[in-house]
Formats: sequence, C-alpha cells, structure tokens
Amino acid sequence: MRILLLTFVFIFTLQASSQALTLKEIEGAVMCMCPDNCGKVLINCSCKYSDEYRHTFAEQIKQGMNKKAILQSWINKYGEKGLSAPIKEGFNLTAWIVPFLALFLAGGLVFTLIRKWNKKALNNSESMTEPEQKNLSKEDQDILKKIKNDLNDLDT
Repeated sequence: MRILLLTFVFIFTLQASSQALTLKEIEGAVMCMCPDNCGKVLINCSCKYSDEYRHTFAEQIKQGMNKKAILQSWINKYGEKGLSAPIKEGFNLTAWIVPFLALFLAGGLVFTLIRKWNKKALNNSESMTEPEQKNLSKEDQDILKKIKNDLNDLDT
C-alpha cells in the first residue's frame, strides 16, 4: 500500500512540475531578433539584447501567461521567422511531413525495383541444359565441370 501511495505522490509531483512553464522553454522556442541579426536561438545567444528579451519573457511568465500566449505575442511582433522551428499547423505541417513521406516512398520504390531486378536475374541465370553443354568446346566443358565440382565442395 505504501508503494502505491509513494508512486501516486511521485507521479503527481512530476506532473505538477512538468506543467510549470520555465524561461528555458521559451528561450529554446524563439530566435534572438536583435538588430545585429545574430541568428541564434535565444537560449544560446549572449548579445546585449538577449537579456532584455529574457526579462520580457520572465515578466510574461510571472503574469501567468502560458507558452502559447507568449509565443503568439512574439509572432505578432516578429512574425514566424522569430520562432526557432515552424509552427506545426497548416502549410507548415506539410513542410514537416512531406520530406519523411518522400523518403519512405523512395525507399519503397528502391526496394521494389531491387526485388524485381533480382527476380529477373534469377530467371535468366538458369543452368545450361545438357544439349547446350555438349555444344561447348572441350576446354569449356572441363571448366564447367570444375566449377560444378567446386560448388558441390562448397555445399558440403
């Protein structure tokens, strides 16, 4: 019973702590939009403007704004280029899915082609019939006989 109670308390505290919005979550989701155009994600930026942005985000978190509202205010100010990754909605969702879908389809096509070529090669590589072997020169017949013996030795 104690173990069950401890497990419940542990899960509840994990869930409560995971719901608290941190400054690092916001910093990782936005780009530094300084006039210097450093092009870094805010969490990795150390320019003089980044501290101002961090202070703004900290104030918004203190006011009780959630992550979506904070990011929306950032988008309203700087557009989608202010985000470190595109929003997974609408056309942007297509941009996330299409490369993986194309890779999957290309892999399937390559697999199908290789199987088709392999079957064709197996059908064309049937051994020579006895009359065809008799049409070979004596030297070729000896070579063919040696190859068959070597293959039989490998099988055993």
